[in-house]
Amino acid sequence: MGQNIDPLFGGHLRSLVQRYLRAFDLIAVFVTEMSSAGSVRIDIVRDPARRLADLRNGNQQAVEVGPVYWMAAAKTEAVASRLGRPLSAWFRASPDEANAAITAAAKAARSPLTAHNIVADRVCAALRRVDELIAERQRSGALAEVNRAYRSQRVDAKILGGRAKTYAEFLSSVKLQAVDELAARVLRANAKRPTGDSAEA
Repeated sequence: MGQNIDPLFGGHLRSLVQRYLRAFDLIAVFVTEMSSAGSVRIDIVRDPARRLADLRNGNQQAVEVGPVYWMAAAKTEAVASRLGRPLSAWFRASPDEANAAITAAAKAARSPLTAHNIVADRVCAALRRVDELIAERQRSGALAEVNRAYRSQRVDAKILGGRAKTYAEFLSSVKLQAVDELAARVLRANAKRPTGDSAEA
């Protein structure tokens, strides 16, 4: 127990990461443990870092998360119905027993599980590619209109005494669009794979 899942979802990257994962319809399934109480729970959520933060908020007992897996969100009901354990509720069991229940339920539901670190690596690679796409558009002049709008709002903010958005904030919508484009490319590539090949996010 004690896996660190925050870096993938932290700070300014949260919206980009969520956008990319949703494009592939991925959802996380994992076990959290409250060891002092001998209790565990199984959750299936879009944002495991936020769920963990909610569980820890105001809780006097240590709450740790075990291995996080990602699966197709469309399989949520099928997996949940085969767990044989309550979902999003504490129950008495060991983390190993709860993880075994997840593995068995996913197998019965024919829902492949992908380890969090693999998904994290793919998402980080995608976000690096997004930065490259933005840089390419900067060099080609494709972001000229965005740059003009950015400079204009800075002038307006100075005149009116308001807060000007940073360039990073101004580029957020452009980055979200780039995330959508990149995800669409990967999905098209996956669709062309021979039957039986594993799809990648």
